[in-house]
Amino acid sequence: MRTRNLGVALLVVAASLAGAGAAFAGIPDAQRLNGGFFFEDDQEADENEACLFASGTVLFTQGRVLATSGDCTVVIVWAADLPNKASGSVLKDDGSGTAKISQQVETFVNVGVTGGLCPTPFNGFAFPEKCKASSSVKAVEPSGTVDSAKAKVSCDLGDLSPSPSDDVRQTIGAAIEGRSDVKINSNGQLTISVKGVPNSGGHFCAI
Repeated sequence: MRTRNLGVALLVVAASLAGAGAAFAGIPDAQRLNGGFFFEDDQEADENEACLFASGTVLFTQGRVLATSGDCTVVIVWAADLPNKASGSVLKDDGSGTAKISQQVETFVNVGVTGGLCPTPFNGFAFPEKCKASSSVKAVEPSGTVDSAKAKVSCDLGDLSPSPSDDVRQTIGAAIEGRSDVKINSNGQLTISVKGVPNSGGHFCAI
């Protein structure tokens, strides 16, 4: 019982110190990459972009793919907001470091087909059990400049709700035809890869 009471007391002290904020000299600065890092595919640019957030205890990675077919725009959004693994290296003397985030199951996926004149509009969501995503970055603090990055996604789209019609599937297939960074096979397996370079302009991310 005494040990338990001591633990509670320590938690109270820790909470009071955290409330004092960064002004308390005993709280060290983060010695890893700390912030949001945005990147895009080296071939498709902002047609395939992603972000990795390792800001304090906020850890997630997300991305978006854009593709077009006629009057239709296909938008695929993925989000690994509850990662199974996350790590960050200790910063080197020049401020460089690496960070990695991965989620092995139930990564969020949204597949949309939009456009004012698009004959096959669609908006489907899923948290497939067989759906994994990972991102990694090498960057420099305090600027947050991304030196290199990559992201990979592999998801079974069979659980999309509502289920896409054959016409919607054909529209999506035509939009991504010929692209090496995003594919959907005949079994509905989605794969996305981002060979990341620093974002060239704005960026997509939930935060």
